[in-house]
Amino acid sequence: MSSAAFKFLLSFLISLVLAINCFSQQLVFPENKEWTLLEEGQPISIKVNTSESTNPVKFFIEGGDGMSMQLDSLGSFSWTPSYDFVSRLEIRKEVTVIFQADWADGKKVRTPLTFTVAHKNRQPVVEDLPIFYMRQSTQNQYQISPDYVSDPDGDPLVFKSIQSQMPEGVVLSSLGLITWTPSRNQFRSLKNNALTIEFIIQDQPDKAETKGKIKIAQTQLDLPPEILLIPNDSLVTIKEDELINLKLYFSDPNGDENI
Repeated sequence: MSSAAFKFLLSFLISLVLAINCFSQQLVFPENKEWTLLEEGQPISIKVNTSESTNPVKFFIEGGDGMSMQLDSLGSFSWTPSYDFVSRLEIRKEVTVIFQADWADGKKVRTPLTFTVAHKNRQPVVEDLPIFYMRQSTQNQYQISPDYVSDPDGDPLVFKSIQSQMPEGVVLSSLGLITWTPSRNQFRSLKNNALTIEFIIQDQPDKAETKGKIKIAQTQLDLPPEILLIPNDSLVTIKEDELINLKLYFSDPNGDENI
């Protein structure tokens, strides 16, 4: 073999060995394989490495568009799956992305990785509710508005009363309707001492609960007195000089002491 042929063969073998060594590179992830099992809203942060870090290398990710995955050129990866990533009907969702390492000589390694994300149920949210104003001797109703009560996951909501919090006669329906006809004594007690009651909002089907509260007070409007006629007839016909007996009951929505 001539000297020139020997040098060519040696150069070829060296290039082949370098190529084999480059392709033998692998991406190295955390040993605990459960790090790819996540819940919505759960942040992760890891460092991706190569099996041999003798040469400068840059990292890239493919397939994570729109999911806010972050992988810088040095291999620092972070991700927090959004709370709308998995619908409550899916329970869990898988997504596969490709991690890639590039070397200066053009060689690269690509490794697919699958994340499994589970749905994370969140508690209902309750804001400060408007005051429930009472009238005396009247069936007062108050519908808890969805403007103040909501579920971040869009789950159906059920309202539940806390019996120890409920004054006598107060009824709370599962749809959030509060009904109360306070007695005269109950109404009077609200004049100087507004009442605050607590209740429970529960989402379905996971039954995550949040406590809400509402303040109950006497009405602040100056309302006219009310008259109840017995018998309650709109037209009474009598003969001349005939005696008629009617009963009149007077009450005031602001309290009888106003009459």
